Amino acid sequence: MAKKKNQSKVKAETEAVSEESPRAFDFANKYLVFAVIAVLCIVVYGQTFGFEFVSLDDDSYVFENAGVAQGLSFAGIKWAITAFHSANWHPLTWISHQFDVSLFGLEAGGHHAVNVLFHIANSLLVFALLRCLTGAFWRSAFVAALFAVH
Repeated sequence: MAKKKNQSKVKAETEAVSEESPRAFDFANKYLVFAVIAVLCIVVYGQTFGFEFVSLDDDSYVFENAGVAQGLSFAGIKWAITAFHSANWHPLTWISHQFDVSLFGLEAGGHHAVNVLFHIANSLLVFALLRCLTGAFWRSAFVAALFAVH
């Protein structure tokens, strides 16, 4: 009797993740939504890979900032943690810019590419958060797509 009960339990669990189940549907469509959001971001913002820095704040934040232009180092991290540069204290921003400079130098395209990756990640997080909070899969995907291209 117990063996038959276990067999029916295993069968029920197998059927629960079958191709036709809502969980399998969400799993497959979740990755479709992830791909669509990533492609939207790249299509809209990928053109920035060829852009230069702008003079609104990139000069004081990146290419004219000695604390950032040296790249990522222990001295640079110490500066980032203690500096109140451009009327702001945001060490993670400074460290992120230092890391970009270490990877790409002062070539703006690499910096823009990292920002696009951050925007993709944030857009996917918006989808995941809305899906978790509301349970509305497609509405969450739509709002996240709008966020991705805003």
